[in-house]
Amino acid sequence: MISLRIFIPSLFLALPTRVNSQAFTASLIPVDQECRPGHATLAITGTTPNETVTVEWSTGEQQSRQLDGLNEGDYSVKVTVKKGDSVIVSRDTLIGFHIGKKECPVSISNFFSPNSDGYNDVLNVGRVEYYPNFEFQVFNKWGQKVHGQRKNFTPWDGTWNGLALPDGTYYYIFIYDASDPHNLTKGDITIMR
Repeated sequence: MISLRIFIPSLFLALPTRVNSQAFTASLIPVDQECRPGHATLAITGTTPNETVTVEWSTGEQQSRQLDGLNEGDYSVKVTVKKGDSVIVSRDTLIGFHIGKKECPVSISNFFSPNSDGYNDVLNVGRVEYYPNFEFQVFNKWGQKVHGQRKNFTPWDGTWNGLALPDGTYYYIFIYDASDPHNLTKGDITIMR
């Protein structure tokens, strides 16, 4: 029985990983977690019809060539190829990989035009759904708070106490989690009616 085990350190996994074991090749492409859980895709080539291929992921999933829903962490996949009904020739490969976690920043436009023309009338915050405990505040040039929201986002129409704010530049703070006010992003928004 010929057995080949290879563990590839996560250092090299930003690129696709390819492992050759005699006649077959196993290639793995991991995709990091960014806003959504990561995933990994496995491709196996070079096997013949009389060979049986088994796949076993470290999560317990078997026979699947793609593994979804991966959070940050270390994983592995074992590929075994057997020839015929007997175990006379067997080859296996173990590939280790890492799923990283990338930042998932919100996206806030730097201008909007609340003039009821049906185009860009409200300010939206992209990816806010990933931050259920957010806090969003907007201030005028004198530092007065003119808008604020927490937990449930509603597109902002450029009003303060029911009155339309004048054209100009306003400043925002978006806190990703209200319990950690140091994790934030800030910038400016221009209202152009």
